[in-house]
Amino acid sequence: MNLIAGLAILYVSYYTMMYARMIWKKENNKLGAFFVILLAFVIVVIPLWEILS
Repeated sequence: MNLIAGLAILYVSYYTMMYARMIWKKENNKLGAFFVILLAFVIVVIPLWEILS
């Protein structure tokens, strides 16, 4: 179960990072991209910290 949860978290964070990249390049919205990257970081780190501890 932990493996599936970990893969789901990584899957969501990957597409969140791709969305941030699109915001950064196409819309030239660096502040918005920063907060999307911050959100992706929180989505990955907090659940993985709980799964691995």
